[in-house]
Parts: sequence; structure tokens; C-alpha cells
Amino acid sequence: MGQWSQSTTPVWSWSIEATPARTAEAERSGVSDVPASFLLFASATVVPTALDASGSTTDLDAVTAKSIGLALPWMLLLIVLVLAALVVLALGQRRRRLAQAKDREDARVTEAVELALERVQ
Repeated sequence: MGQWSQSTTPVWSWSIEATPARTAEAERSGVSDVPASFLLFASATVVPTALDASGSTTDLDAVTAKSIGLALPWMLLLIVLVLAALVVLALGQRRRRLAQAKDREDARVTEAVELALERVQ
């Protein structure tokens, strides 16, 4: 399955077992091949099971919920931010270096003009 293909298989699945002692055990399984592509679409289907005093169980109607959440690729964002900061710093350094070179050239030209004016007088 490609990174950008859509899949109908659930990413998360839970199994909840209720016991007469009112305890519940949740089991989480399967989180593989989920790309952090800014938005994560998920759905969950729960089939409740009723347990009566005689120990028989009855499955009730399934309940389905859908949701959308953020799945940010933090490492990619960090790399992009570091690269952007390096570009900004490099451009700032270049601008400063060019300004200093211009100031040095202006000073050299001013000194040359003053020297030429002294020679003429």
C-alpha cells in the first residue's frame, strides 16, 4: 500500500471485555504504515455486549464514531524550520557583508577624492 493511498482498514481497534466484577480490559492493536500527513481520519466501531446474571451474553447494536485529528510530521517541520532559519541567517550575513564592502569602498573613494583635491591645490 502506498504512502498516500486511502485504506478502509481501521488503524486502531479495541476489544473491551466487561466482567461481573465491573472491570474492563482494553486491548489496543495495529498502528503501522500511518503517515503523519497533517490530518488523520479515523473511525471506531464498538459492539457492546450485555452480560446478565445467568452468564449469557447478548450483543447490542454496533456504535460507530468518526473523527479527524492532527497528525503532524514533527521531524519534517523541524527540518523545514531549521533550513528556513539558515537561509534567513545567510541572507542577513550577505546583506551585512555587502553593506560593509560598500562602506569601505565609499571611504576609499572619499579618501581618493580628498587626496586628488589636495594635489590640485
